[in-house]
Amino acid sequence: MEIITVKNVLMPTQYRNLLGLIDHGGFGWHYRNHVHYVTDNDAAETSDSHGLMTMFYNEDQVLSPHYNAVLPVLCNIVDLLDKRLTKLHRIHACLTININKDHAFYPHTDYEATRMSDDWFTAVYYLGESDGDTVFFEDDETTVRHVQKFEPNSATVFSGAIKHSGSLPRTHPKRLVLNFNFDMEETV
Repeated sequence: MEIITVKNVLMPTQYRNLLGLIDHGGFGWHYRNHVHYVTDNDAAETSDSHGLMTMFYNEDQVLSPHYNAVLPVLCNIVDLLDKRLTKLHRIHACLTININKDHAFYPHTDYEATRMSDDWFTAVYYLGESDGDTVFFEDDETTVRHVQKFEPNSATVFSGAIKHSGSLPRTHPKRLVLNFNFDMEETV
């Protein structure tokens, strides 16, 4: 599977309800110096990759009371691709802030390559009105493979082994995404 865009992941009322839950002043955000997995400590120290994060699920543990509100996003993505979800690894939300400069985060995968199988995928789901592209790279981490524009209620699905990077918003105050790491396979 290459990089695929899935549009209209949720029905309009579902989407508005989820956005209202997550994009609310009382939502349980946690500040992080790095909102992505980083293997290069030098890059991590110089990167503007700080932001807010909430972990809903990580390796067989539900970590948020809002887990059941975000899981249907992944289920709909998998159904719209006519696949079958076989393993859930992680679900988290990232909120990055416009700092008035162009910046793409360090190219990364969400997990170490040794942990990923051929059935391992990542989905980035876009919430709210924003900008901040997701950029995909070749293995050399400099050649751009694909640029995905931010589109509300859409998801970009790709092999978990593909290096990618989010970009900071430039015309909106924030960028809000849900990130899913999971295994899926063909339906029988």
